[in-house]
Amino acid sequence: MDTDKHVIKKATIEDAVIMSKIHADSWRAAYKGILPQKQLDELSDEHWVTFFQEWLERGCIESYIVFIEDVAVGCVTCGSIAPECADRNEIISLYILPDYFGKGIGKVLMHKALELIQKNGFEDAFLWTLKENKRARLFYEKNGFILDDTGHCERIFDQDAVKYVKYI
Repeated sequence: MDTDKHVIKKATIEDAVIMSKIHADSWRAAYKGILPQKQLDELSDEHWVTFFQEWLERGCIESYIVFIEDVAVGCVTCGSIAPECADRNEIISLYILPDYFGKGIGKVLMHKALELIQKNGFEDAFLWTLKENKRARLFYEKNGFILDDTGHCERIFDQDAVKYVKYI
């Protein structure tokens, strides 16, 4: 399969099922050994459907899906899930099907996210990732993100999370 022949599509509410499945499949692989296995085993493909539908309907996020040979292989979401739609320069999520890890799809989606954030008038982008997610942290660092050293730490899924920032 040729990952250079990809198509990026702006997601609609109807794409919530596709995006939720990508998230679930990616979680099961990426968070193995980080999150409790029971949590990953019980994660349904539909877990995020209602969240994506609500967020897209509110208009506080934009999501994009990358397709290879008509198969959805990854997605990225930018904006804000906060009730007041603040911090629209956040990269909320970037997930790829495990078979496509390490094949450049993440870089394609990251480029799309940064392009969108810059188009929306922001000079920086930020994201949160689990502190123990070394693969993701390395990816973000390779893509020019730096660890926000303000000392602020979040808890996500009962795990420590760290903030990364990139000036664009």
